[in-house]
Amino acid sequence: VVLYESQRLGNFLQGEIHRSEKSIRGDMAAMEKSLRADMAAGDAALREAIIAGDTSIRADMAAMEKSLRADMAAMEKSIRADMASLEKSLRADMASLEKSIRADMAAMEKSLRAEMAANTRLLLTVMVSLHGITLAAVAAMVRFW
Repeated sequence: VVLYESQRLGNFLQGEIHRSEKSIRGDMAAMEKSLRADMAAGDAALREAIIAGDTSIRADMAAMEKSLRADMAAMEKSIRADMASLEKSLRADMASLEKSIRADMAAMEKSLRAEMAANTRLLLTVMVSLHGITLAAVAAMVRFW
């Protein structure tokens, strides 16, 4: 009877071990399947996050590029306006300087003409005096001979 009970208990335990192994294998297969599904979902979520991040970065870069282009256009417009204003100011300064130089040159010309006229009168006076002296010397020589 003990041997029979012992065999029966051994058979029962083997059956239980076999059922436990089968159950454990099934649980492990289910866990593996669940982990694979979770990993696939995680991969998909990660891909979506990467794609969303990439899309967000691209949108941010496009907005930044648009902003930079607008800033550059505004700066270029401002620089062109400043250059036009500076050119206008330089032209006015050059015109004023030209007018001043022309006035100075006219005054110098007038002064030189007056000085030349005075020098010419003085030279004519000296020439007339020298001519008179020469005539007087010639007359004196003619009388002397």
